[in-house]
Amino acid sequence: MSLRSTVQTWAPPARRIPDQPERTIKAMVTVAALLGNGTVAQPQSWDLERIFDTLRKALQRDGTIAHVEARTLRYAPWVLFRSFNGYQGTLGERQDVATAYAAWLEQQHSARPVLTLLHVLLRDYPTTLPTFGTWCRMTEKALAASPSPRLKTWRERCNTYGLLAPDGPKRVAGRLAAGRATPHEVLAEAGLEGELAVGGFAEQAFRQLLHQTSGMLEQGKVGDTLTRLTQLVPPDVPTRGRALRFPAQAVALADSLLMPFVKSNNAGPFKKQVRQLLLDHLGDPRIEKRVWPSVREEARAVLLGWLVEQSLEAFFRILDSTADPIWQYRKAFWMRYLEKGVITEAWVALGRKAQTLAREHFGKGYAKLAGATSDQSVLLMRIGGLTIAEWSHNGTCRIWRTPTYNTPVFYQQTYHGADLRTDCDFSAVHMGSEKWAWQRKIADYIRNTTNILWQ
Repeated sequence: MSLRSTVQTWAPPARRIPDQPERTIKAMVTVAALLGNGTVAQPQSWDLERIFDTLRKALQRDGTIAHVEARTLRYAPWVLFRSFNGYQGTLGERQDVATAYAAWLEQQHSARPVLTLLHVLLRDYPTTLPTFGTWCRMTEKALAASPSPRLKTWRERCNTYGLLAPDGPKRVAGRLAAGRATPHEVLAEAGLEGELAVGGFAEQAFRQLLHQTSGMLEQGKVGDTLTRLTQLVPPDVPTRGRALRFPAQAVALADSLLMPFVKSNNAGPFKKQVRQLLLDHLGDPRIEKRVWPSVREEARAVLLGWLVEQSLEAFFRILDSTADPIWQYRKAFWMRYLEKGVITEAWVALGRKAQTLAREHFGKGYAKLAGATSDQSVLLMRIGGLTIAEWSHNGTCRIWRTPTYNTPVFYQQTYHGADLRTDCDFSAVHMGSEKWAWQRKIADYIRNTTNILWQ
């Protein structure tokens, strides 16, 4: 090719334009490294024990921690509010420890000890210590004085959410209860992630949210707060079975959601949601003995009443689905006793066909019935001390007046048909429904033995 041709066809090489400005990317990496993510890593357990022993021995020897090496003091917050090696109490409850640490912290230029102290305070949140206010003020002062860019975000969080203020949990609870952000987003914006999402400060905010929700339930103006509380109850990570974000608040959860309805029957709009929330996370109070015995008796009675209602309504829906020819008469009869509030317990044993419908209507709140036809089911009820077994599909209604070893026991997981037919004190065949025949017979027996009227 001639020189002329080369010159005529020459073009400059294509220049590669990066997808993003390379210098900007490098600058972003540099800034991110400078700012960090505002988190701190806890030392290993053996290191914590060593740090604790070093501080404890310094107090015994010198009466102060002021002369302990700087490296140990940088990690000291991890052991201030917890006890190690059988030590009675905590180091952080001592005023002389708080005073000495505050003096040391004022001389530090690193963000690390401030971040560590703030993290541990939010994690343990030891409000019962006489020095708690001292530690909070010390941390707040250190945050304000430090020029470190790594603390800028935490300064903003403390100002916005009051993380170190006496009313901090209440302020965070207010944001959890209302607003467009989800509860998880609120906690993340406040820096309450990881172990801080289940830490002491977050737990106190949850208690405040329970208090606010309970008050709103009393007024019947709960809005979206109950839904937002429901979102916050389980932990962030998926778990098998029931789980609570704050297991120690299980009793408070039940009391807060049920006590508003002790004197009021205005639970209509919230009943199903509250009931399902408690059943999902605390279990059925009729069979679960882990939490419910510690719940206030009147609060527990509210849920038990709702479960009685649920059992009866679901039982008659199943009778409808399995074509019991007189289920409408049974429903009208027994629902009257339910409306009067005299059915104090109810439990259902379902035959094989009915079990296919059980999860939709009962969840796990039912027993299996053997020794009967596949379409039969039994509704067990307690009225005025009477134990009543109402059989479906041509089954006889049976009543036990005085509890004996033959009387059916509530809340078993499996029943045999023979056990629900043996040695009863009264029985009535469901004949003459249109003429109110069997209804009158049963109502008269209940009235004569308990003074409870059907009407």
